[in-house]
Amino acid sequence: PLSDRTAPSHHGAPCHGHVGDLLSGAVPSTYRPTLASCSTTLLRRSILNGKSTCGRSSLCLGMRYGEKQAALLGCIFMLVFSAYLTIQGFASQLYGETLASDMELVLYAMFTVACFGAPAVVNMLGPRLALFLGIQGYAALVLASLVFAVSKSSWCRALIISGGSATGIGAALVWTAQGRLLYDWSDGTNTAHLFAIFWGIFNC
Repeated sequence: PLSDRTAPSHHGAPCHGHVGDLLSGAVPSTYRPTLASCSTTLLRRSILNGKSTCGRSSLCLGMRYGEKQAALLGCIFMLVFSAYLTIQGFASQLYGETLASDMELVLYAMFTVACFGAPAVVNMLGPRLALFLGIQGYAALVLASLVFAVSKSSWCRALIISGGSATGIGAALVWTAQGRLLYDWSDGTNTAHLFAIFWGIFNC
């Protein structure tokens, strides 16, 4: 049954078997455990290359799976940072020069420290959950700014500093998860292409 294919090797040689062989029973039982692990890799590669198992394009617009995900991620980042960069650009007018400087100082200090632990957190929670939680840090600063604009009470100073701290921690999670997701969606040959799509949309 394997006359036209290279049989899997227990030394880690490339697998040339097909998923259909495994499902149809055309592969001897000796090779089935090896092909079972290979089938997952073959299926993942077919999805990343924009092809379904029936040979049709998996995306109606002809975009590959990784390209669509990179474009969607770029749109998410564009919206999140549109809000954040607006606040950052008008921080001195919103908070006053002293509070704006203190907020930025705390934000980037927390970002620097959190970057050391962010990879471990992303590995533990997964990039999608880490990305979601990181975005909440940016939302915390937006909410704190809205409260400050309405109230302008003395206790709002601590709220703005806390919002900046949450944004710094969230930024470490967001950017670590972003890199992890783009590498996960890459098939090993289109990494730069996916990053170009992301940054092109993000910088719109």
